[in-house]
Amino acid sequence: MIEPLRYQTEGKDWIARIAIGGGVTFLWFVVFIPVFPLFGYLLAVMRRVMVGETDSPPDWGEYELARLTIDGAKAFGLLFVYGLVVGVMTLLPPGILLLLGAILESGAISALGSLLGSVLSLVGTVVFGVVAPIMLCNFVVHDDLNAGFDMALLRAFATHRAMLRALGLALAFAFAVSIVSGMLVFTIVGPAVAVFVGLSSVAYIWADGFADAYRDLYGELPEIPDGPAAGRVGQSAGPSASGSRGATTGEETASAGGTTGDIAGDGSSGADGTSSGPAPSDERRD
Repeated sequence: MIEPLRYQTEGKDWIARIAIGGGVTFLWFVVFIPVFPLFGYLLAVMRRVMVGETDSPPDWGEYELARLTIDGAKAFGLLFVYGLVVGVMTLLPPGILLLLGAILESGAISALGSLLGSVLSLVGTVVFGVVAPIMLCNFVVHDDLNAGFDMALLRAFATHRAMLRALGLALAFAFAVSIVSGMLVFTIVGPAVAVFVGLSSVAYIWADGFADAYRDLYGELPEIPDGPAAGRVGQSAGPSASGSRGATTGEETASAGGTTGDIAGDGSSGADGTSSGPAPSDERRD
């Protein structure tokens, strides 16, 4: 599956798009603040992939920088909350044991604390790697931070084969990117470009897996509300965080270029409004 890696080379002006993305990523390494517009752009990638628009990545010029930054800040905040919770759960128990071992001068208690810390660190990494992407994808679908804490949806998606496959593939991509960026460190800007392309690939994979699982569970692709660029894909909020579906007005659907099913497949919509075309992920998968 090479589509995620070559995604940023699709469409027009791909060199400029990657150059801007690499520049923003480099600035993130230096002053941190650009992480917010970078995350906002990655959310735009996820929106497009979720509805099957994989032939043309979003261009930076399509978005208002302020709204892109706000969108990315929300995503960063969501990930920070989950990271904080996982961090406390993994560090507090072994920390208590290590402190107790130091007070009592007990090597056995200290060794137990170190062992527990290693085990919980591994468990915490796995938990964060499963929970955070699913909740981030659900936030993208609803453009609502409350959707990022929908535990009922988390339980459904965390055990779905398509989502788990996507999470594993994304982890492999992230590992490969870390190796490539390390090899390019002598070029100064090379690691930033590699990280941008890698993050875009990971966002692609998460969104693709979430869309596959969503279609399997709900019978159609998610309908995405407007992101930082007005008039992009979808207008309705889709199913609520509890799983109920929202309504889309005819005017909004027309302005968005048709229903989600029309965007997702080549086939025409049936009488019940669902798409008769194949799932976009089926065509992309090797």
